[in-house]
Amino acid sequence: MAYAIGTLSAGNQSAYLADKPLFLGRNALAYYNAAPQWRTGGSGTWAETDTTNSTWPTSLTYDRYQHIASRPAGSSASLFYLLLDLDSTAGESIDSVAILGNNFCSYSGNTVTVTIQIADDSTFSSNVRTIATWTCNYSALGSQRLTCWNLGPSGGAYEVYTSLRYARLRIQGSTNFSSATPPEVSELILGRRRQMSAAPDEPWDPYGFESDVIDHRGGTGVDTRYTRVEARRHLRPTWTPSPSDRYSLDDAATVLALYRDTAHGTRPFLWCEAPYSSPFIAQWMLASGGFSLPYVSVLQKSFGLDMMEQAPTVESEVT
Repeated sequence: MAYAIGTLSAGNQSAYLADKPLFLGRNALAYYNAAPQWRTGGSGTWAETDTTNSTWPTSLTYDRYQHIASRPAGSSASLFYLLLDLDSTAGESIDSVAILGNNFCSYSGNTVTVTIQIADDSTFSSNVRTIATWTCNYSALGSQRLTCWNLGPSGGAYEVYTSLRYARLRIQGSTNFSSATPPEVSELILGRRRQMSAAPDEPWDPYGFESDVIDHRGGTGVDTRYTRVEARRHLRPTWTPSPSDRYSLDDAATVLALYRDTAHGTRPFLWCEAPYSSPFIAQWMLASGGFSLPYVSVLQKSFGLDMMEQAPTVESEVT
């Protein structure tokens, strides 16, 4: 199946460059023709031997949980691939990618180059295109999340890919990875953004941290606190868009599309408040299941989301 290349709409580009929030909900990996597979070394094709670690299967890369990762079987090598065979009927449409729960920055002395590539065939011999690239150097913080909101070769060209079936994640180390600590990925997301035209209404608290704890008071009067999760964001953005939103976007339709992308609010999604200036500050959120668009005037509607960040949190990765 030959993929096609289009361009992100001018309105979406302008809103992104203006640092307006966006969402990423539907993940193409979950609608596969064949389940993803790892490859160790080689050419990164479907004809080669599957090296997936059966204890850490590739279903973990699209199960919507970012605390458990998939990995290849232990092998001392410098090159690994995660192969994707997406919907074979109509193909998928994507304009954004994200990698959550990876360990690419945890290798001291090993610079890791990560790329997403697409092709027309399973042997990656026809129309191979690199659509996103990251260079990961060692960080004491270890796992970090990677995002790309501007796809295309050489830094991006706001490309949109349709009828896409074959893709792969390529992980190249400057030295061999230890067989005990191969690269790993919790969530690999390929999808279409839902771009807002405006920041949330004021007053707006972009932090809204919550720590989930249980307190137990003993007979001595001393409280013992048990922590379940620290510093996750609990955000409640609202919007009251005008009848004609900026950048020729429709914010009410955008949030409704997100609601449908997430099986009517039952699945988590990625929220990035400032995708241009802070592309990696993207929280994995779960919203309350309800959605409404009440009129607040003859021409205006108001709507909002009640979103809780899912662990591990961004705060735990940047502090």
